[in-house]
Amino acid sequence: MTAIADLKADMLKVAIGVAIGVVIANATLTTVLVFGALRLLQP
Repeated sequence: MTAIADLKADMLKVAIGVAIGVVIANATLTTVLVFGALRLLQP
């Protein structure tokens, strides 16, 4: 039973890591797009 619990814990760590990576990528892309749009709108 401990092997299954260890596997669940490892899967949870991977899922949290992926979720954090997606959040960081989304924030970075949003920032780049916003600043890019602001540069295009400047006269």
